[in-house]
Amino acid sequence: MTDRPRELAELADRIEHRLGEINESAPEAEQARAWTLVHDARQAVRENGPPDRIELLVEELRGLEVALCARETPAGETCNSVSAGAARNQPVDEPVADVGESDFWPHWP
Repeated sequence: MTDRPRELAELADRIEHRLGEINESAPEAEQARAWTLVHDARQAVRENGPPDRIELLVEELRGLEVALCARETPAGETCNSVSAGAARNQPVDEPVADVGESDFWPHWP
């Protein structure tokens, strides 16, 4: 948990950079939310905020990063800086459990 403040600061930097890239292509409300979260993240890091607040901001910024990366820049580009782990909301080196089709079919007696 000690690396969470650093992770939070890095997420805030990436989102700020992405907001500059997408310019006006994101809705105003989404941009406002992003800027508010970036500000809150920086304040939490600066003030050595409580771990639960840092964790909540990390999770919110991860989700926001995925959403912003799906948006196109004015040049029509999307970003590829979101790691597979961040997009799935789990570490990259942690395997994803395979879910077979049988897991969704009803099991009849």
